[in-house]
Amino acid sequence: MIWVEFSIVSLLVIVFGYLLSDRADTLAEALNIGKGLIGFILLGFATSIPELVSTISSTVLLDNPLLGSGNIIGSNNANLFILFASLLFTASLRKKGNHLDDESLVSVSFCFSSTSIFTAAVLFSGRPSVFGFSVYSYLIAAVFFLSIFELHKASKANTEKKEKENLSRGFYAVLIFYLAVLVASSYYLSVVVDKISRVTSFGATASGALFLAWSTSLPELAVTVSSIIIGSSEMGIGNILGSNIFNMFVLAVAEISSRSSISVFSNDSSLVVFSLMQLILLSLLLLSLSQNRLAKVWKISVLPLFSIVFYLGGMAFAL
Repeated sequence: MIWVEFSIVSLLVIVFGYLLSDRADTLAEALNIGKGLIGFILLGFATSIPELVSTISSTVLLDNPLLGSGNIIGSNNANLFILFASLLFTASLRKKGNHLDDESLVSVSFCFSSTSIFTAAVLFSGRPSVFGFSVYSYLIAAVFFLSIFELHKASKANTEKKEKENLSRGFYAVLIFYLAVLVASSYYLSVVVDKISRVTSFGATASGALFLAWSTSLPELAVTVSSIIIGSSEMGIGNILGSNIFNMFVLAVAEISSRSSISVFSNDSSLVVFSLMQLILLSLLLLSLSQNRLAKVWKISVLPLFSIVFYLGGMAFAL
């Protein structure tokens, strides 16, 4: 019965996550925002709502911080897997004229920074503390806000000016409805996965990194694949990396909100492996962005394929 619940709630997250992302994309088009910024802020944050609700509820309401940590780092790795899978048949990640995509480079840089801070936090068990909270939470929050500022600058420099469009009240009403359903289903999803971690041999971290992480990454899957298919790789990259940086910010908020004796930055071996995996995957993405054209074997891009194999091997080792 628990697996039926898991399947039904996951389906709700997929459907309403996609619908909400579609509305966010329309809103971004009306506001005349650059594609990378659309993906990073509007699509990235919108598709991260499941991670937000699931992580906060796991940490604060269910008193299971490791489930929340596993969800965030596992979801971030799953997001990168989704991105690389979407890029398997892409020839190049550069814009026309062989210019590097500045927005994607900014996104990768800040995502790498937040993941590095998280890795250090786990290795040192969240110490030292400032005002009763881990100093790493403050650093992650600083990276989050700075990334938005820098990405806005990069987007503004590359976006053509045009008149903004007005949207109806009905549009915003439907947007709020999709948001409410997604929040409710995401919270219940964390409750179901918490049950799974208690009745199976999987621990809280592994359950979060496997079941909860992949379930809450389903909206990113729908949005990113769609972006790559229509030829907007920068939007797909922005969606994934914006989601990942926002997820880290969520973890910092969860650490500050939690009253549990267990820290979200506990020195858990699985968290260390997952965070190191993410740093390597981000390095591979940066290498992919630096290439004029991605090398191919039988029409399949080599770097994305290697990244996928690395992810699967890392997950098998960690679990």
